[in-house]
Amino acid sequence: MSFESESIKIRHINEGGMATVDEYEHPRLGRVAVKFLKDDLLNEQLISDLFLNEACRMLSVRHPNIVEVYEAIYFGDRSSINRPAIVMQMIEGPTLEDQLKHGRLPWISETDLLAQNVSQIAQQVLDALVYTHTQMNEPLLHLDLKPSNIMISWELDQRTGVEAPIVRVLDFGISQCQNAESFIKGGTIEYMAPEQHGEFTGNDPLRPETDLFALGLTLYELLTGELPWDPEASSAEIFEMKQQGQIPHVCTVNPLIPQHVGDTIAKALHPDMKSRFSSSTEMAMALKNEKPKPPVNISEIVPKEERHETIAPVKRSKSRVWVGAMIVVLVILLSDC
Repeated sequence: MSFESESIKIRHINEGGMATVDEYEHPRLGRVAVKFLKDDLLNEQLISDLFLNEACRMLSVRHPNIVEVYEAIYFGDRSSINRPAIVMQMIEGPTLEDQLKHGRLPWISETDLLAQNVSQIAQQVLDALVYTHTQMNEPLLHLDLKPSNIMISWELDQRTGVEAPIVRVLDFGISQCQNAESFIKGGTIEYMAPEQHGEFTGNDPLRPETDLFALGLTLYELLTGELPWDPEASSAEIFEMKQQGQIPHVCTVNPLIPQHVGDTIAKALHPDMKSRFSSSTEMAMALKNEKPKPPVNISEIVPKEERHETIAPVKRSKSRVWVGAMIVVLVILLSDC
């Protein structure tokens, strides 16, 4: 039986730029979220195929900070309806975008806790990026990281026994099919890295640093309550601010932010990919204000005069060897008597 015939629609959840999401009940999977490609994109075969191909890459991804994908299917008769759908883990909780509409994150009661809580959110997102960037057969880039693609749910922490916010990232790689003509550069303009603005940068390759730029902008928005440009700014104006390095340091906007957090965001937002963090792990360490351990310098541990000495082999006394041999012979002779 097909997923469609076995499942029951419970409710409509939300709608985005390229897809709608509904909740379904399935006898084997339980409550799931099903994302459908929007009607006005159904005739775009390239988009339909990429929509499902990227979902198929996520079928084997299992990480506590990534929304699980269970199936990539077609609803109805493909030849007539051609309605691609992605069956995903159902998460009870808002997105960061939902929380920003209220002006602050709901569990923060003191202003000076803002940076600490945002850093905790970032660490969980970075854990997800470390996995998809480095621990798969080939790196899987998100390319559309933003507050609406980061969900938070309050769950029991098995280690501490108390409820804590769990962050999950969704829609990995789906952004690559948002536009049939430039799907390789897909994303959301406000959160794109400069190299994703294809109309201005050409065909520069995208790398994990592209996702770190988007995370940097997301953290900037969480800490200041707004993005660094006017809401009415054009795509060209937004690109120019990014490309020229004109995004203000977050500490100048919110002086309560610790300097190391502001510096971390500033480095993630550098126009040149080579000047950003080289990996998600490096950015995570910077947010924790940790520095990589330097390599061990042997000259600081072993004195120079002892550095190249070797241990001489132990020489056995020949007399001790002969005495031992004689004792063995005597034991054998006595045993024969």
